[in-house]
Amino acid sequence: MKHRRPHHQGQVATASSRLAVAVVMWLGATASFADTAPPIRVVRVGHGNVEGLKNIISVSHDACRAAKGLPPAPAPLPPDRVLAKLVLFEQEELFDGPLWAEYKLVRTVGADPRHDCQIVVFNQRTAVIERTCKSRIGAFSELLLNLTDKSAPPIRPPHISEEKLSDLACQSKKPAADMDPSGLATADASGTPCVWNSALHARASGGKAVGNQPDKSSLDSCLYAKRPSYDSNGLQRPVVLATAKPTQALLESLYGDVVATWNTKLQAFSDGVPIPSYKFTRASAEAFAKQPTTTPLQGHR
Repeated sequence: MKHRRPHHQGQVATASSRLAVAVVMWLGATASFADTAPPIRVVRVGHGNVEGLKNIISVSHDACRAAKGLPPAPAPLPPDRVLAKLVLFEQEELFDGPLWAEYKLVRTVGADPRHDCQIVVFNQRTAVIERTCKSRIGAFSELLLNLTDKSAPPIRPPHISEEKLSDLACQSKKPAADMDPSGLATADASGTPCVWNSALHARASGGKAVGNQPDKSSLDSCLYAKRPSYDSNGLQRPVVLATAKPTQALLESLYGDVVATWNTKLQAFSDGVPIPSYKFTRASAEAFAKQPTTTPLQGHR
């Protein structure tokens, strides 16, 4: 039996439709507001090649003693486990709306020409803080090149800079089409899904894309699958969780520290957790750059 809908039900249906439209419009406005990216913190670290690090120590120890007119002597090599655990590259990258910061530590090992050729860890620190397309603060410690120089030049204090930036880079910038990871298999960056940059570019150019495998021929970056790039005031910055480069055995066996910047892994990550405002200040950048340029090798993580 068919039932005729009462007139008042039609009025209710019309009112409901209007309410639904209003809700959709409100949700759209809310979604648009919510599209503002939440703060993201990424910490990546890299380790060296043990045999290559031992070679660096031996060569630098011999050169240091020769420069001081000391007789040759075997280099005091630390245990392999100490060198294997030593973090030679560490980068903390912070994204918070228009604010962006990078705190980077690069290390090497060797004989200290200023302290009787003792084997130490040399530390080079860089901090860069930007209010994107408006201003930049930089803090730079002494270079590794000078720290390890066997002629022992004076260690310069950190260089601090401030500058205004042009807003041209932030005008009408949109995420590139090849930054969409939809449909690609993801890799695992210490528990956080990521997609290799080479796969994104391969798919964009019509090639075969394998999202969970790095490029086998060159340096590759694994980008945060949920947000491969971060909109910083209109400027798109890649959110890199890990990097990889094919092994170069000979080079790594001679220079054991170079691999640390090529093959990095995710040590810490947060998405949506507030970042302390202090991390975006000149005082924070200065404090980071003023930390010791040399530290004892034993006890390093």
